[in-house]
Amino acid sequence: MKQVVVSSGIRYDLILADHKNGLKYLRQVVRHHVSGQMKVAPEHCQDNVLACMGKPGRESLLRFRDLFNKMSAAEGLKQFLTYYIIAAHPAVVSRICRP
Repeated sequence: MKQVVVSSGIRYDLILADHKNGLKYLRQVVRHHVSGQMKVAPEHCQDNVLACMGKPGRESLLRFRDLFNKMSAAEGLKQFLTYYIIAAHPAVVSRICRP
């Protein structure tokens, strides 16, 4: 095997929560394991809906995006993120949680 590429499924919230190794891990992923585009799953953009989903707020995604872009630029790499968004989360649809 010559190279392993991460195209999706990375947990940006866990990377940010790992104060010991999170940035080192992200730097290695950015340097060696992104083919130009990587998908992350914030799943929504409103903090109250994210809270109903048990997800961190959007500030976490924005911080990760900034780190990813900064590290990519420092390496001279043209890489970008794309996002998975859920259009109709069951908690919102059933009105348990309001957007």
